[in-house]
Parts: sequence; structure tokens; C-alpha cells
Amino acid sequence: MKSCPKSLLLLFPGRWTLYLGCMTPNLALLSKEATCPIKHCLVSEVTLKCSYSASLSGARLGNYNSILVAYHCHLLRSLSESHRPSPQLLNELHLVNRNLIHVSKLSSQSVAECGASVSNNEGILLSPNYPLNYENNHECIYSIQVQAGKGINISARTFHLAQGDILKIYDGRDNTVHVLGAFTGSAMTGLTLISTSNHLWLEFYSDSEVTSEGFQLVYSSFELSHCEDPGVPQFGFKITDQGHFAGSTITYRCNPGYTLHGSSILKCMTGERRAWDYPLPSCIAECGGRFKGESSGRILSPGYPFPYDNNLRCTWVIEVDPGNIVSLQFLAFDTEASHDILRVWDGPPENEMLLKEVSGSLLPEGIHSTLNEVTVQFDTDFYISKSGFAIQFSSSVATACRDPGVPMNGSRNGDGREPDDTVTFQCDPGYELQGEMKITCIQVENRYYWQPSPPVCIAPCGGNLTGSSGFILSPNFPHPYPHSKDCDWTITVNSDYVLSLAFISFSIEPNYDFLYIYDGPDSNSQLIGSFQDSKLPERIESSSNSMHLAFRSDGSVSYTGFHLEYKAKLRESCFDPGSVMNGTRLGSDYKLGSTVTYYCEAGYVLQGHSTLTCIMGDDGRPGWNRALPSCQAPCGGRSTGPEGTVLSPNYPRNYSVGNSCIYSISVSKEFVLFGQFVFFQTSLHDVVDVYDEATQLNSSLLSSLSGSHSGESLPLSSGNHITINFTAVGPETARGFHFVYQAVPRTSATQCSSVPEPRFGKRIGNDFAVGSVVLFECNPGYTLNGSTAIRCDTVPNALAQWNDSLPTCDGE
Repeated sequence: MKSCPKSLLLLFPGRWTLYLGCMTPNLALLSKEATCPIKHCLVSEVTLKCSYSASLSGARLGNYNSILVAYHCHLLRSLSESHRPSPQLLNELHLVNRNLIHVSKLSSQSVAECGASVSNNEGILLSPNYPLNYENNHECIYSIQVQAGKGINISARTFHLAQGDILKIYDGRDNTVHVLGAFTGSAMTGLTLISTSNHLWLEFYSDSEVTSEGFQLVYSSFELSHCEDPGVPQFGFKITDQGHFAGSTITYRCNPGYTLHGSSILKCMTGERRAWDYPLPSCIAECGGRFKGESSGRILSPGYPFPYDNNLRCTWVIEVDPGNIVSLQFLAFDTEASHDILRVWDGPPENEMLLKEVSGSLLPEGIHSTLNEVTVQFDTDFYISKSGFAIQFSSSVATACRDPGVPMNGSRNGDGREPDDTVTFQCDPGYELQGEMKITCIQVENRYYWQPSPPVCIAPCGGNLTGSSGFILSPNFPHPYPHSKDCDWTITVNSDYVLSLAFISFSIEPNYDFLYIYDGPDSNSQLIGSFQDSKLPERIESSSNSMHLAFRSDGSVSYTGFHLEYKAKLRESCFDPGSVMNGTRLGSDYKLGSTVTYYCEAGYVLQGHSTLTCIMGDDGRPGWNRALPSCQAPCGGRSTGPEGTVLSPNYPRNYSVGNSCIYSISVSKEFVLFGQFVFFQTSLHDVVDVYDEATQLNSSLLSSLSGSHSGESLPLSSGNHITINFTAVGPETARGFHFVYQAVPRTSATQCSSVPEPRFGKRIGNDFAVGSVVLFECNPGYTLNGSTAIRCDTVPNALAQWNDSLPTCDGE
């Protein structure tokens, strides 16, 4: 026989280790052609292949490939019950050993282990030494962890424990959680336990008395039910989200500037009821706080972006590393002007180094400290609330003075920022420098700052102006002026001059805020005018070399205010006489001897003199020889042109109660009149009657209108005259009417004559062309006498004619 390979190592499932030696009487030489005494055992050149199709005492090994075939006890879940080596098979292998096959003794690692930690989604757990009896005094821990989001089903294929020995199963990752059960004897047989998370914890204890076969437990995984999505807090976000299954967690964080209230970590509980262990947290913009050692962050008004509460005092302290400075950048700002105030100090308030005090809706410029600490304080009153503010702060190392910036409504000269460098500032016309025009960069140890602080440009509340020209602005212009302001300006120029004041923009709260302008040095002078609302006033001129302006605002609503320009004018020319409403002006030279002429638009009549001449007055001052005329829509009148316009009195303003106006319109005899109301709006009791003759006596009524009839045309007149009678009885009035007319040729072969409305009735239809039909109706209480309809027919070699005479409306 061939010699046998020495020490062929075969590892059976459960880590039983056998060393096979040489041939025995019962075992043929193991070779490629040899036959094992154990059925169907073949040996290849490189592989020992045992394929057991027969069974020994009901046991079956299955297929194991390679010389080393190793399985851990807890991996036996891939083998069926019959795949496990039986005691009889082991005895037979021991018999083989006695016939010159050397079998090593089973070491302490050659049996099913005491305890295990497994992480597959399904598998088998064996008691120590299984299928042999376990030993005394065991304390074995088994831990099962399956995929996150899954639960575990576990049952016993075999379960035989001696009295006093026990297996405890916990619903979780350790023994601090709920106990699913404690089993002894055969108590677990036929049971299936279900976890509420992806963990199970098992503890097996054997005492010092009798032992038994133990257990073979089979487990598998399944999908767990989930907790509901808890959502995301307003102004917050998720950092991590492990899912919504039992044992998983979600971690939250708030947006910059908000503080998290509640638990930042929610865990889906593992009990029978799927719920989160804490409610969803909230993110709140707090009233005050402290930031220490943070390089950047955000400060929000309480409740931002919603309105803050009344009667607050909120204080934030920002402290950065020594040698650094703090910069504040305003992202949003809206507080009640002059009442809800934000103050920023360089260091603590007791240092009395106030960097900025702001309120209102104007977005402030950036603020920079010179120390490594900044205090921000916000005070609100008992009344109006706004949306508040958002401020981003950052820290930086100070190596030079910060950029001093350019003041709003001003300019800067110089860019140096090193110690001893200087820059200068100036304001735009109308604005006033608050602070010093010139500042210098100062270094004290590692602190750099401007001395004095950079100035700002403001529109002042009042002042005395003596320049030959200049601007006057409402406080804060072009932003809304503050509440409860009393501002007075006095303009004084050389006595040889007078003042011309022009309104560039004007918008103040009507009925509550006022601008008073006086022709003299104070409010005791003659009042030129009191101005409010958003209508841009006309140019104002003084009669002397001084003018006084007084602005008064109340305690609530603010508008954008005003922008005025004044100029001193030498008394060698007249002032601009201005324009007239509903008219035009010809001439723009105001020197002595110059003239300007005024013309009215169609429908209006010039009241006064059309031409004005600039002359030297008796007081030695240039002036216009006549008063400025006006263009008025008259009450009544006579028009004779081929086309024209008739307007109600005072049009386009409302007419007056009690007007009774007659308008006569005539054109050449070879024409008739066509008219249309471009605009028509009267009260229901104010009537416009149009008659088809020059007088109302014995003339037919073309139309009688009241209410709204804009765009309505009149029927053609039968002659070359019409009369419009307008009566306003009130009590209410309206804009009136805008009527245009035109002379048109008389009736033709394709056009019938105009059809008036019957007295005490009405005509239906305005088309008088051949083929057209006009209907008639009478007012209630009147009976139609004649045809209810007439038609315009052609007549050979003649003018078109109506097929019937006109009906009348007679009283019953």
C-alpha cells in the first residue's frame, strides 16, 4: 500500500479537531483512488473531500471542501439538524484512532463555546459543549445584533436545562432593559420571542448540580415598525438621522443665533409602542446671552423674525481672544424709531465707550470695537413692536486701524490705516457733519483705534443758514423722519437779495405732520403757507431777504419727508410767475421788460390778463404788472366753430350745487352737429338736456342724461344748432362732463335724419343709417301714440327717409 500523508487536519463543525495518521485495518490508504471506511470519502491531490450521503445514527455532515474545513458554533445555522456530527460518529472516529489513527484529545476550544457575540441577520446559538451536556458553574453571555431597523425572532429547536439552571433573554443590548423571559427545564420549547429593537442579550447560568443537553436556539430578523417622522424645528435642522426604527436617533441643531430648547437628540423607543423619547425641540431667539471665545456668531432680537415683545432689556456680551477685536455686521434692522433702541459699547457699559446707538428701519453700517469685548443692549418700550434685527459678529486680529468707512451722504479723503495716519471727511449739501472732520489712527499696545471716532453725516433738525444757496432736508432724509420733532430753520441772505424756495421732493403725513413757511425771520412773520401730504408744492419766493421754516411731526406715523433748495436772487428780475392749471405759458425770460403769455386748453376760458410784463414796481423791486391769470371751465357759453369742447363748471374738479348752465353751439348752415360725451358723471338729480335747436322752446330733445354715460354719442342734430342745458340741484356733486362736437354734412342718400327722444319717453338705438331700426318706449304713466319702431329706407334719387312718423308719449 501507498504511505498515508501525515497529520491530515480535519476541522469538523463546532471546532472538533481530528488528526488523521496512517492506515488502519479498517481504513484503506488515503490516496486519490483510496476509499475511506466512512462512506464516500475520497482524497484528491490537494483536497480531502468527504461527501456523506449515508448517515450514522441519523447524523449527516454534508459537504466540506478543502483540507481545512472550519465552522464556528454560532455559524451552524447554515447546517440542518442532520448536518451535525453525532456522538456515534465521534465514537467511531475514536475507534479508528485505536487502529493506528492518532486522534488528538479535545482541547478547551474544541467544543461549543460558552457565550458568543453575533451580528448576522440570522443564525444559531448553542449551549456550551452542545450536543454534549454542558458543564457546571457556567455563566455565559450571548449578544445578538442584526441590521439597524430590524427586529429579532428567536426560538428553541432543542431546550433541556437541568433544575436550577436558567436562560434569561433581554430585549436590548444589555441586561438593564426589559426581560422577555427566564427559562429552565424545557420551558422555552415551542415558544418564539420577538425583540423590539435590533439587539438581544442572553445570559445562561448553570449551577453545581446536575447538567443536561442544553439548547440550540435559532434566530432570524424582520423589519421593525417605525416611529413617525418628528419633523424639523422652525429655524433648525438635522445633524444626523439614523432612521426612525427602534433604537435609532436623530440629532438636531439650531440655525445661527437661535438657542435649542429641549433635547437635541431624539431616540425611537424600543418598547411595544413606537414613539420618540422626547418631543421635538424648538429653536428660540433669546433675549440676551454671552459668547466667549467664539470667532463668529449671530445675535438676533427676541423672537426674530417675528416682532419682539414690549418692555424688554436684552444684553449680549461678546468676548473674543485677547489681542482681537469684534466686528458687527447688520443683516437686517427694523425697530420703532426713537423708542426701541439698540446700543453697542466698546467693552462693558460702565466704560462709557458707546460705539453706536441706532433705531428705526435704516440698516446701520458695520461697527468695530477697539477692545476684545463688546456689549450689545436692546431696550423696547410699551407700545409698537417691529421685526427686530439680525447681527453677524466676527473676530479678527488687530494689526492696524480698521477701515473708517465713508459716511452715508458724505465722502472721505485719505486711505491710510497705520498709526499716525489721518483721514478727513465732508458731507453732501444739506447734511451736517457729526464729529470731527479729521481723525488719526492711534496705537496703544495691541489696541488700534481712530481718535476721535469717525464722524457721520446727518440731516439736522433745524439750523441757521446764511449761504447764498443751499438745501434743507427733513431729519434722516431720505429715510423717514423721527417722531415728535420740532425743527426750525431760518434763512438769511444779503439785504439786496430775496429768496426762492423750490420743492425737490415732499412727502409728510397728512393732517398730523406740517411744514410751515413764513415770509420773514421768524414764526411771527406773515405765513406763506402750511404744507402736508405728498403733493409737490409750487415754488415759493420771499418778499425780503429772510425766510423761516418750521417742521412739526407727531408721535406715530412717519413719511420720507422733504428736500428743498433755496437760492438768493438779486432784485433785478421778476420771480418765475409759475404756470396755470389747464393752460400753457409762452415765455421764460423774467428780466425787466420781458413778457409771458398764457393760453387755456380747449373748453376753458382765461380769467384775467393773458400777458404779463416784468416792470420795476413802486417799491423799487421788479415785479409782474398783473396777477397770474387762471383757466376756468365756465357755466354756459356760446360756441360757433366747426368743432369744439364744452365742459361742466370747474371741470375736472366737481361742479357746485345750484349751477344752471346753458351752452349754445352753432355751425354753418350746410352742416349738422355730431357730439359725444368723452366723460360724463353727475349725481342722479343733476340732469343734462340736449335740444335739437338753438333755443329750448318748441325744440325736440336729443338726449337727457344723468349718472354715468362716459363715451356716449348723441344722435345727429336735424339742424345746425343744439343747446345744452345743465342743472345741478344737489345735494351731492360730481366731476361733471367733457363734451366734444363736430360739424358734419347733412342727411344723405344713405343716412336718415337724426331722431330725437320723445318727450316723456326714450329712444332705443343711435344708428340712423339705411336699414337701421329705432325703437321707442314711454315713461311709466304715459302711452305711446304712433309706431313703436321706425326704419330708415332708401328713396330712389332722393335722401334716405324714415318709413313712419315719430311717435309721441301722451299722459293717460
